[in-house]
Amino acid sequence: MSMDDLGWDNLTAAKTPLVVVVASSTGDGDPPDNAAAAYVAMKKSWPADRLAGVKFTVLGLGDSNYTRFMHVSRGIKSRFQDLGATCFYACAEADEVDGLEATVDPWCEGIIQPLQAALKQLAQPAAAATADAAAAEPRGSTPAGSAAGSRPLSGVLAGEQSTALLAAVSRGGKGGSSAVGDDDAAAGACVQMELSAVSGESGLLSGGASLLGEGVDLKGVPPLAPCRIAVNQQVSPAVAAAAREREVVPTMQQKFYRDPSGNYSAAAPFWATVSDARLLTADSSDRTVIHVELDVADSGMRFAAGDAVGLLPQNAAPLVTGLLARLGLDGDSVFEVTPASGKAAGEATGQGLLSHVPWPCSLRHAFSHCTDLTSPPRKSLLRLLAEHCSDEDEARTLLFLASKAGREAYGEEITRGQPSVLDLLRSKAGREAYGEEITQGQPSVLDLMHRFPSCSPPLDALLDALPPMAPRMYSLTNAPVAGPAATTADSDDKPATAAAAKGVPGAVGASKVQFALSVVEFETQYGTRHGVASNWLARLVRPWLAGEVGPGTDPVALPQVWVPLFLRRAGDFHPPRSLSTPMVMIGPGTGVAPFRGFLQQRLADMQASGTTTPAPAVLYFGCRRADEDYLYEQDWADLSAAGALQTLRVAFSRAQQHKVYVQHLIKEDSRSVAKLIAEGAHVYVCGDGAAMAKDVHATLLALLRDEMGLSEGQAADELTAMAKAGRYVRDIWS
Repeated sequence: MSMDDLGWDNLTAAKTPLVVVVASSTGDGDPPDNAAAAYVAMKKSWPADRLAGVKFTVLGLGDSNYTRFMHVSRGIKSRFQDLGATCFYACAEADEVDGLEATVDPWCEGIIQPLQAALKQLAQPAAAATADAAAAEPRGSTPAGSAAGSRPLSGVLAGEQSTALLAAVSRGGKGGSSAVGDDDAAAGACVQMELSAVSGESGLLSGGASLLGEGVDLKGVPPLAPCRIAVNQQVSPAVAAAAREREVVPTMQQKFYRDPSGNYSAAAPFWATVSDARLLTADSSDRTVIHVELDVADSGMRFAAGDAVGLLPQNAAPLVTGLLARLGLDGDSVFEVTPASGKAAGEATGQGLLSHVPWPCSLRHAFSHCTDLTSPPRKSLLRLLAEHCSDEDEARTLLFLASKAGREAYGEEITRGQPSVLDLLRSKAGREAYGEEITQGQPSVLDLMHRFPSCSPPLDALLDALPPMAPRMYSLTNAPVAGPAATTADSDDKPATAAAAKGVPGAVGASKVQFALSVVEFETQYGTRHGVASNWLARLVRPWLAGEVGPGTDPVALPQVWVPLFLRRAGDFHPPRSLSTPMVMIGPGTGVAPFRGFLQQRLADMQASGTTTPAPAVLYFGCRRADEDYLYEQDWADLSAAGALQTLRVAFSRAQQHKVYVQHLIKEDSRSVAKLIAEGAHVYVCGDGAAMAKDVHATLLALLRDEMGLSEGQAADELTAMAKAGRYVRDIWS
C-alpha cells in the first residue's frame, strides 16, 4: 500500500511494528503524490519517541542525474531514526543510471531472513494465527476473486520437465512447499520464487519464437500477490444512478469548488477552462508542440515563474472500450468494493480500498480516469496475467518475462516495448518474428491481452493490480505579471503607470497559466502509440488549433472546455530575486518553456525598479530548424529588445550536416560561462535527463576544470556546492 493509504497516524509500534518502505522521488526531490500527505505529516514536530518500537528499512529508487538524489528515501530514513525507530535490515539506494535491478534484486533476496527474524520477535502471536489460517487453505487452490475458468500453474512451475523446485512461492503461488512462512508473505516480504528448469536455449529472443515451450529457466519469478479487494457489481439502482450522475464531469460542485487558501490537489483539483491554444511548430513538422492557456481566475492560486501545474488526464476512449470488450465487461456497470476477506469496507484496518478509484462508479470511469493502462506493466502484473492463462505456453512466457532469467527479454518487450494489458491479451496471429515484435512493438496493457488470448484475469484482481493514473506535470511558461494590454492610463501614480504601460511581452497576468506540451505519437507494428496526457489535451483544444476559435472570438461564444489541475511549487527552480545575479538557462525543446516565465518576471522586476542594466541573462535553446520548431521565437526577440535577455544561443541540430546541440554551444562559450559562474550566476537546466542533462553536466565540469584550473574532483565539488546553494538547479525528466 502507499504511505498515504496507510496514513501517518497508523505508523506506530502498536499498529505497524515492522515497516518496509520503498521510496522514490518526483520532480527534484519531492515525495510521490501517494505519499505526499504522510511525508508532510512526518516532517512536523513530534516527540522524540514517536516511532519507538518500530523497526524499519528503506529501499530508495532514484536517478543520480537529479540534483536532490534520494532526497525522499534519505529523509524518511533519517526522520524515522530521529523519532526512535530502528533499522532491522540495511537500507539501500538503487540508481537508475546503473540499473535499478542491480541493487533491488540482491536487496530483496537479502531481506527475507532478517524479515523472518523480526516477525518472529515482534509478532509471534499474529504470525501463528496467519500460518494456521494459511494451513487450512489447500495448496494450488484458486485465489479469492479468480475467474472460474483459470487453471493452476502447477503444470508450468513444477511440471514433469522441471528438474527441481529449489524454493517455493509465497502464499498464492502454486506447485510446492513453502520455504517462507505465510506470515512473512502476509507482512509483505520481498519473497522470490526460485525455480530451476531444464537448461536450454529459450528461443524467446534468439529463435524468434512467439511463445516459450518447456525447458526455460524461470528462476526468480515473483510470488503471486493476494488480491486485496472484492468487486460487487450488484448495486442498487439508486446507487448506480447517483454514481453515473457524478461521472458527468465537472459536476456543478466541482465547477464551483474553491479552496480558501488556493491550495488544490489531485484529489481536490481546481477545474480551469481553456482560454487559448496554438501550435508552436510548423504544419510540415512531424513533431507537434502546443501552447495552452488556462483560466484560473477566482481560484485563489498564486503561482510564480518556475512553478508547474499537475493535470489529471484520461485514457483514450478506444483503449478503454477495447479493454472492456476484451474482458467481456459492460462499461456502464457500476461497482462497489469490499475487502477480499469479506469484511465491510469500513472495517478495513487503515488501508484504503482501491483509494484511487472513487467507487461506487462505473467500470468505464474506473478504466478511463483512474487506472494507468499504458505504462510498461510491472512484473507483478505479468505474474497475475500468467496465473490466469489457460494456455501453458502463454503462461510460461509471461512467467519468463517476470523472472530473473528473463530480465533481458523483459527489457526488450516490456520496458522498451511498453505493452498495455490489452496488448498481452489479444491474438498472436501473424507474429512471425518475435524478436522484431518485442524490440520495436512497444505494446500497451491492451496489447498484452491481445498478445496472450487465453488470459482471462478476474476483474477484482486486475483492478487491484493496475497502478493509479498519475497526474502529468507541466512547467509554466509564464509569470504572474501584466502584459501591455492589461495596463491602464488613468492612474495617479504616473511613474508606475509609465512603467506598467510598457508591459511584459507575452504576459497575461496572474489569472491565466500557460504551458507547452509535445504531443507524443509514434508508430509500431501494433499501430500508432499515443501519449495519454498530450493527446488528451490535444483533443480538448482542437477547436483552437483548427482555427474555429481564436483571439477575436466573442468570450460568450468560447467553448467551455474544462481541465482539472493543481499547482506544484518549484522549490529552487525559480529566477534569482536580485537583478544583479547573472542567469544561465539551458533548455532544448520544450525544456525552454519555463525560461519564458523567468524572463517575463525579470523584465517586470526591471520595470518596477527602473533598472535598465541587469546582470547578464544567457539562454541556450536547441531545436531542429528555425522554420520548424523554434519555440517562442518572437517572445525571445521581444524580451531581448526589452533588455531582459542579453544573450540568446540557439543550436539548430539539423540545419547542417553535423548535429549541433546545446552542450556544443556551451563548450564554445566556456570562458564566458565560467566567468558568469565565478560572478555568482545561477545555472538552470530543463529538459531531457536521459542524455541532454548528462552531456550538459559533463560540459560544465569540463569548463570549470579547463577555465578555472580545478581538478576533476574540485569541479564536481563546485557543482555540488552550487546545487546545495540553489545556484545549479535542474528540472529534468527521463
